[in-house]
Amino acid sequence: MFIRKKILIIDGVEMTRHYLRHALTNAGYVTEAVSNTQEAIKLTDEEDFDVFFVDIHLPELAGIKFIKAIREIEDYNATPILAMTTANIESLRKKGEAIGITDWVKKPISPPHVLQMLKQLQLVNVHQVQSLV
Repeated sequence: MFIRKKILIIDGVEMTRHYLRHALTNAGYVTEAVSNTQEAIKLTDEEDFDVFFVDIHLPELAGIKFIKAIREIEDYNATPILAMTTANIESLRKKGEAIGITDWVKKPISPPHVLQMLKQLQLVNVHQVQSLV
């Protein structure tokens, strides 16, 4: 039996969602992609995710608010959150650590870089589970 890691992508730009989802799906991940944090909160109530990709520049600081809210949910307080931005990452790093961002992804997205980040977080795309039989 194989268990594939599940990723939730939250980004307001359809092209970014499509591009990232395509790259991750091709690498063997199960993905969901939404355009806003309301949809994301609904999905986290219905499904379990192993990692989040969150655009921090969603309208009304919704990306930051989502990260703060998800960190308050016990099941997600240690789940990796990769924040996506076009801004200078170094200038945001301390603020990000304070709210629970695991790492940063610079836009435009580089699939090889994203896959390397997931590997470093030990979120390989497929894990084989020993049979209990």
